[in-house]
Amino acid sequence: MEKHFTNNLLFYWTGIVALVFQAWLTFLSHATIRTLGYEFFKATHIFAVVVFMVTFFWHCDHTLTSWHYFVATAAVYIPCFVYPWLRSVFEYKWTQKAHIAVEDNGFTRINIPANFHWTQGQHCFLRFTSFGILPAL
Repeated sequence: MEKHFTNNLLFYWTGIVALVFQAWLTFLSHATIRTLGYEFFKATHIFAVVVFMVTFFWHCDHTLTSWHYFVATAAVYIPCFVYPWLRSVFEYKWTQKAHIAVEDNGFTRINIPANFHWTQGQHCFLRFTSFGILPAL
């Protein structure tokens, strides 16, 4: 058994790492953790998913149809990222100009020309594709 363990050390460690990150994804998905800091939760979950998928695939060693897990994951995640982007492109074309100004009280005012009627209680999502001096010019 010791000889088998030393010969297959990579197999065991990739399985252990995959299990640790799967446990991370499971237990740190609790609502209490998410409400403490959603952006931190989201970033660490994306990192954990990538590490889990890579080590899981490595651990399966191209057996048990492990490629199907990547295909299934891509079939779920890619439309979730592409659909909002395509919806914005078709609705507002490739660019939407906004006018940004700093008010006297230090607040930032963002004026976005819109071709719809806004009523109280409605909200919109803002997507900043880049930050910095050059994109603002």
